[in-house]
Amino acid sequence: MSELIDKQAIALLISQLGLAMVTEVVEAFVPDAQQNVLFLQTHWQMDQSKTLRIKSHSLKSSSANIGFKQVSILAKNLEECCLSNSEHEFSKHLGDLEALSQVLEASINELALMGIAQRSL
Repeated sequence: MSELIDKQAIALLISQLGLAMVTEVVEAFVPDAQQNVLFLQTHWQMDQSKTLRIKSHSLKSSSANIGFKQVSILAKNLEECCLSNSEHEFSKHLGDLEALSQVLEASINELALMGIAQRSL
């Protein structure tokens, strides 16, 4: 697996916003991302494709914005699956869906190792 987070994106955010603001952004992102992941995992079925696409898109975009590279890639795969609206495609992406929580958690931990995450994460 390639790197979990885009360290250059994080460094750019810190240079533009400052460490305190980036920490606040991450603290706001994490609960929302966790809710989106839980929703996707709980409701992953073809008849929910529009709602799932919206949740996947939101997770993809917000993850990319804060440098959560692998979370964004997995969410993009899920979003594209929802666009196909095919039962086969939904089954094919169960692995991405299952990996999403682990990759999100690992990304949060990597940020903590960089000194960005606060105690509430």
